[in-house]
Order: sequence, then structure tokens, then C-alpha cells
Amino acid sequence: MKKYFKYGIGLILPLALVIAVVWWLYGIFARFTMLILPATIIYRWWFTLIVLAGIVIAIILIGMIFSLIKPLRWIKEQVEKYIIKRIPIVSTIYNFGKEVSSSFVTDIKEGGNFPIVEIETGMGKMLGVLTDEVNNIVFIISAPIPSSGFILKTEKYKKLDMDLVDNIQINASLGKVKGNKWK
Repeated sequence: MKKYFKYGIGLILPLALVIAVVWWLYGIFARFTMLILPATIIYRWWFTLIVLAGIVIAIILIGMIFSLIKPLRWIKEQVEKYIIKRIPIVSTIYNFGKEVSSSFVTDIKEGGNFPIVEIETGMGKMLGVLTDEVNNIVFIISAPIPSSGFILKTEKYKKLDMDLVDNIQINASLGKVKGNKWK
């Protein structure tokens, strides 16, 4: 009986997690959809899907337009240089957003490669994600929630033959899944 319960949990838990995340994202876009709809229109659940598809299409179109039309890129650079960079709070927020987004774009161009490293500490060995190889910055993922953790600046690490997904699975499962990948 106990064996079947564990097997059932193993089957249901990943599916429940996916459903919870999708439901959460749907709720965010549903609230956004209700905000932009005129009060005279009755909200339907599928309106959210249309708004989400519209946002994705708009982002793709903006990316295409700005990558293909050089004068638009020049105008963007001028606005950044003469307007955004001269307003203190706006420039700080804009620069932060630009750094974060450019790191994602760079990672996409490079194949999304985040080297996994092993760091030796007084407590033992830790797994980390080398997020900035130039400055030796490592993000140590916290178990069992991979989005939390801490940042460490160190030159004492060893690159492992492991990818980010393996690292997340090891941490999220408290070492039960893919532990054999950490050699």
C-alpha cells in the first residue's frame, strides 16, 4: 500500500506543479485582460489566451522591426543617450532591465550555456551556476526551491560536466534525482 501511495505521489506531483504554475500565470494574464477590456464587454476565459497571443506576437514584431530597420535602432540609442540616461531614477531602472535582458539575449545566442561548478567549502562541496565567468560570480541554488539561493564571488571552483536542468533537478529533489550526475 505504501509503495503504491509513493508511486501515485510521484505521478501526480509533477503534473500538479505544472498545473499550479500554468494556473498562476493564467491568473496574472486574466487580471491584465480584465483591466484592458471595456466595461461593456462580458469577460470570457478565452479572452486571456487572445491577449497572451497578442503580447507574444507584438514582442516578436517589435524584435523583428528593430533588428531589421537600422534608423529605428539609431533613434532608440539617441533616446537612451539623451533622455533616459539623464533622468537619475529612470536610468537606474532602465540600466538594470537592460543588463538583465541583454544577459538573456547573450545566453540565447550562446546556446543558453550556464556552466555548473563545484565549490569546496568548510562544510563540504556545493553545486553552483557560474553566471558571470569574467567576474567569477556563482549562484548557489537553494534546495528545494531553485529560484532562491545566494551569490558567491570565488575563483576556487571546478567546472562539472552537468547542465542547468540537472543542477535544478538535484536541488529540487533534495539530491534524490540525478545525484549520479554529480561525480
